[in-house]
Amino acid sequence: MTIAFGFWLFILGLWWAIAHTGVKGTSPLLAILGILAIPLLFKRLPGLSLDVLMFILFILWAVFTSLWSAGAAGQVLTVDVANGIYALEAPSVRIALSALVCGYAYWSLHHVKLHKYGSAVWAARIGLGIQAILFLAWIFLWDLVLAYGRSQSSDYHLEQNLIRIVNISVVMVPLFVALIPVKSALVKGAVFIIAMTGMAVLARREGIDSLAAQLSIIGVSGAVLMGLLLGRQIYRVLGYITAGLILTMPGLAYGALRFLETARDSLPLSAQARLDSYAYVLDKIRQKIFLGWGIDASKSWDETHLITLPDGRMVDYAIVPGHPHNAALHVWAETGVVGAFLLALFAAFLGERLARTSSRSREIASTGAGIWVGALVLALLSYSLWNDAFWASIVISASGVLALSRKRIHSRRGWV
Repeated sequence: MTIAFGFWLFILGLWWAIAHTGVKGTSPLLAILGILAIPLLFKRLPGLSLDVLMFILFILWAVFTSLWSAGAAGQVLTVDVANGIYALEAPSVRIALSALVCGYAYWSLHHVKLHKYGSAVWAARIGLGIQAILFLAWIFLWDLVLAYGRSQSSDYHLEQNLIRIVNISVVMVPLFVALIPVKSALVKGAVFIIAMTGMAVLARREGIDSLAAQLSIIGVSGAVLMGLLLGRQIYRVLGYITAGLILTMPGLAYGALRFLETARDSLPLSAQARLDSYAYVLDKIRQKIFLGWGIDASKSWDETHLITLPDGRMVDYAIVPGHPHNAALHVWAETGVVGAFLLALFAAFLGERLARTSSRSREIASTGAGIWVGALVLALLSYSLWNDAFWASIVISASGVLALSRKRIHSRRGWV
């Protein structure tokens, strides 16, 4: 584990650089960490708790649905030596391998020698500290930052990258605050407020304007407060809330569509497009509610409709732009009631296990809760269910919480 541990420190210490790529490389980094940790299997094997079992069954079912998915058709592997292209084309294979290797990588980090977690805490402090400094430049020198970005990328890709950076950084704020090596809850509370205020400013900047990040700020802040009140029992609450949202999302989306029907024309164009997408996806769910359309099928839904832009231009716009932009609807549409039920069970069992076995520290519980809710809000508003880079970045965030928890055990103090 020595080499794997060193690579974990590398990931944590260079988080600022990873984040500024739009966290696109997180999945390969965790995969490398998992590969480096393979020697651990000669000493011990991973356990099979109920949450892990449900997660494995969900992944297996998702892979099985590729048999009838229009989006999963095509070759499995692309090898183009001349152009340096090596890629897994089959989404089921890519997703299954990513889930397996990244999950194993996170499990392996639980088996580092206790006295070494302090180094991981310091690596995380360096990585997130540099990120905080860079964000100060973003806030006060935004025109220069935007000008530099536009010189390096197209407006569309720059905007998408900036949104991804801000989104994941909101989720990381609770960890950043928990890593501050002071006892004072007042100081940490003040830093949290300042950090979230800065994120709120960035979330509304020209070129970003991420509603998902703004709502995530509210969700993360609420989760941190609830975590401080409930301690590790917050995980049980979040597990059942997440399971409930997964199982009831088609009904919730239908109710939202009916409620906003009369006010639709007064909504921003982006909100109208999202409502049209949800209505389309709900119809798809009704057509194949039990088995779903198959993994990545939504990529093949290429129907378009005409929309009028604010400047009066008419454009042909995809009703479902790549995926439903709601992970709960996504799981229903592509894996049906079977997949939704398995994923809901995973969330509930994960919450139950963490409520029993995670750190008793209220600060650490609130940090983990903030990450959980931040990931949930972003998944329900922005990201594809199968976005391995996004989920890998959440796992890296969780690994920082693990480092803090184990460091506290070693130091036998209430702070680090």
